[in-house]
Amino acid sequence: MVGIQPAGFKGWAIQIGIDALKIAVKQGGSILSYALKFLDKDAAKYVKSNSSKMTKALDKLDNWIDEA
Repeated sequence: MVGIQPAGFKGWAIQIGIDALKIAVKQGGSILSYALKFLDKDAAKYVKSNSSKMTKALDKLDNWIDEA
């Protein structure tokens, strides 16, 4: 029986989530604006001013998962 193993599926789901976050942070727009509505004012300001740092951290996490 061929199928997705639980660890493989979880890894895939995490990978998709990271990719979605990277796109939202890089592209901004309505997706990021919607997400920032749920944060307090200071957290939203931090996200807006540090998006490049967040993108780099997500890239590192993505690479770490690929190597695991």
